[in-house]
Amino acid sequence: MKTLRLYIHIPYCRRRCPYCDFPTYADPNPDWDALFAALQNELSLQVARWALQGRKVRSIFFGGGTPSLAPPEKIGALLEHIAALLRLDARAEITLEANPESASLLRLREMRAAGVNRLSLGVQSLTDKGLSVLGRLHDAAQARRAYEAARRAGFAQINLDFIYGWPGQTLANWARELREAVRMAPDHLSCYELTIEPATPFAKRGIRAADEELALAMWQHADAFLCAHGYEHYEISNYARAGARARHNEGYWRYEDYLGIGPGAASKLDGESGAVWRWRNERHLARYLQALRNATLAVAETERLAPDEAAREALWLALRRREGARGAPFVRRFGLAPATLARRHLPQAVACGLLLTDAQGGVRASKQGMLLLDTLAAKLFG
Repeated sequence: MKTLRLYIHIPYCRRRCPYCDFPTYADPNPDWDALFAALQNELSLQVARWALQGRKVRSIFFGGGTPSLAPPEKIGALLEHIAALLRLDARAEITLEANPESASLLRLREMRAAGVNRLSLGVQSLTDKGLSVLGRLHDAAQARRAYEAARRAGFAQINLDFIYGWPGQTLANWARELREAVRMAPDHLSCYELTIEPATPFAKRGIRAADEELALAMWQHADAFLCAHGYEHYEISNYARAGARARHNEGYWRYEDYLGIGPGAASKLDGESGAVWRWRNERHLARYLQALRNATLAVAETERLAPDEAAREALWLALRRREGARGAPFVRRFGLAPATLARRHLPQAVACGLLLTDAQGGVRASKQGMLLLDTLAAKLFG
């Protein structure tokens, strides 16, 4: 029986960040009863629709939004509902995203007691200037206190999220932040380049992120510095201590099955004969809630990928990881080697040092190739 990953989208925030394009809502008084009733109803409907009973759940990720705003008893009740419908692995990684301003010691202890065993803390910057530019509600001191509270609350696995390349940030600023982050000794760090998405407040205000040359220098410095201090660079933006990789996200990159619950959440399940089903929920919160009140799935779009399309998508995701796509497992799953699938422009990419191959037909991206992956994928599969 294949395993399953679960993503649970909690859409509420105290304030929407100006760079965010996720389906989130700033609401001072969320209707938590309505939201969690809808989440439970959707999970039950999806399990029945796709005959997922008996699937073992290897990881659960509460994302958002700001899941740390949710009542811990609601999180616990939803975990119990999951365990009643599916087979929740006793060693499942259960991650909750938290913002520092909503991560008090009491709240974190309650989340830990509810069953959460991994915390992803949205620090984003360890400077007050950076946090102000990014429109965050917390300051640097709150971020440090939230991390200390998480350790005191019993979290043995903590990720710190950072955004680099914000307007006015220098390479020296970024280097100082990384030095402090390493002194804090988190188990995992995610370092994302600021991207200005269309229709966000940043885009409407004409805000510009760091230029390409500076952003590249920041990525290269983070990579060299974190690797020199005991962190494994295992995916384009992610670094982990030994044994502390984000198992949930690795499920995405390995093209495993996942079920997304909540407004705007995405799902992927293997279909028949190598095909793949993907769908995304309705983003609009009111329409999502109304559909579930009527015991109807709030699916906005669905697509079926043919086997060759699924294989290309799986290869693109694999190239995000340091290991890339290994020949024998890929052949067993898709019937052809990664090097064969990418043969159109593979020799040129190898000659340029962007891709590396092995004798078993495996393919992986070099450090430089990771940076150019979107452009590279368009060449390989376009």
